[in-house]
Amino acid sequence: MMKTRSSVILVVLVFLGFLFFDYGAAFNYTVRYYDPVVDHDEVLAAYWIRDNLPVGRDVVYAADLFASELIMGVTASPCVIGGDWSAVSASEVGRFLDCQTIFTGSSAQVAHDLCRKWGVDYVFLSNRMVELSFYGYAWLQISKEGFDKFFDSPSHFSLVYSSAAPVYGEEGIWILKVLS
Repeated sequence: MMKTRSSVILVVLVFLGFLFFDYGAAFNYTVRYYDPVVDHDEVLAAYWIRDNLPVGRDVVYAADLFASELIMGVTASPCVIGGDWSAVSASEVGRFLDCQTIFTGSSAQVAHDLCRKWGVDYVFLSNRMVELSFYGYAWLQISKEGFDKFFDSPSHFSLVYSSAAPVYGEEGIWILKVLS
């Protein structure tokens, strides 16, 4: 009886130890999911898309996962990632990684080529993706070069919506047309 009681106490202490030491790491990892992920300005921009740009099954948007879900919900337009993209893509992993590269890479040419590969018509960029991190397979920072490439490449991307001047680290939402 004493041996069983000692075993139970030991198991409980080990469990409490894991809970105590891992709780902080687990909390820090998951806290981003509990706060609102998209902000009010992103919601307004999604409605602007619905009211001012072509929408529907033939118009594709590129954004991070959370903005993609928002855009699809408001406009019924597909995005490179999000929704049931696995039902229409034989290469889910490649699709996800390509979308991350569109935003996190520093080359406008590579971003443009990947947009063309996936049939992207518009790119949705927000300060949240820069400041709080772009979400694809992980929380990733969009560098200044990754942000600026969209605005420094008039032969690849054309600004169609802006809630503010496109300045890295400043508040704003920007929607860019992918040029042929």
